[in-house]
Amino acid sequence: MKNFPIEVVELIAQFLDWKDFVNLFQTQKNYYLNLNYSSKQIKEIILNEKIKNLKVKKKFFKVLNFKFLNLNLKTDKELLNYSIRLELENEFMYLMNFFKVENSHLKLCCECGSLNIARMLLFLGDLDPSYNDFIALKTALYYGNFDIFKLLISDVRSYSENILFWASQFNTENTVKSLKFILNNPQVDPSAKDNRAIRWASYYDNSHGLKSLMMEESVDPSAWVNRAIKSTENPCIIQLLISDYRVDIKLNRDNPKRLNL
Repeated sequence: MKNFPIEVVELIAQFLDWKDFVNLFQTQKNYYLNLNYSSKQIKEIILNEKIKNLKVKKKFFKVLNFKFLNLNLKTDKELLNYSIRLELENEFMYLMNFFKVENSHLKLCCECGSLNIARMLLFLGDLDPSYNDFIALKTALYYGNFDIFKLLISDVRSYSENILFWASQFNTENTVKSLKFILNNPQVDPSAKDNRAIRWASYYDNSHGLKSLMMEESVDPSAWVNRAIKSTENPCIIQLLISDYRVDIKLNRDNPKRLNL
């Protein structure tokens, strides 16, 4: 039985998940499960940007016969990225034999939440989480990937006061978990840089992060002449701040966009 043209696969894969894919061609029993496409054709499907359906790409990746695959070192490097996006640990480990892993791959893990591949990169790839001003940690915070954040921050090279400040910006459940995780470290000073963390939490309307910071005894929400309350117009943030007797509500009249944190 001949295979469908790749163009047909591209078109169908844009609209159907794998189960529907199989059901559509059930008259040709197990046709798609056998996948007689050549490695070159399968690679074309996986790397085709028109196909946004990751479930379909994952299935094609699983049947890719690496043993008989002639990897093109210039173009097939993108397979590494797809194995990260699809969280295919075995395939990624195999590809590491052909391609040098880079810090950009660690950043991609932080974006996609590929925890096991991130572990591989740290322990087998010997990558540095502090590379490029902690871009991997920033990415994990931004996307709320708490487990990867914990993994990276456990690296001895991976602590900086700036991590506390970045975690103060984002008002998502997992980022607040990251902030609490940082604050549980006795070596961390939550009032560092003249209470910058609480000033940032106020400026970025991070109410949950602000609550966590105000529970720390060393934090002074009135620092920098009440800069935290000056830098917000959010009623919820203002209510939280004035619950501390040191904060002067009369100072809440500046344009936050004019203030330097």
